[in-house]
Amino acid sequence: MENCNAILDDHAYAIDRIWVLVSAAMIFLMQAGFSLVESGAVRDKSNSNILIKNLFDGCIGAIGWYLLGFGFAFG
Repeated sequence: MENCNAILDDHAYAIDRIWVLVSAAMIFLMQAGFSLVESGAVRDKSNSNILIKNLFDGCIGAIGWYLLGFGFAFG
C-alpha cells in the first residue's frame, strides 16, 4: 500500500509540473496575441515600439515568475 501511495504522489507531482508548463505556454501565446492586437491599433511607425514593449513585458514576467511566483506556487 505504501508503494501505491508513493506512485500516486509521483504522478500528482508530475501532473502539477505539466500543468504549470502548459499554463506558462498559454500565457506566452496570450502575450503574443496582445502584441498583435496592439500593433494593429497603432500607426505603422509605432509597430516596432509596441512589439519591443510586449517582448520586454514577457521577459519581465518570466523573471518575476522565477523570482517570486515559483516560490508562491511550490513554496
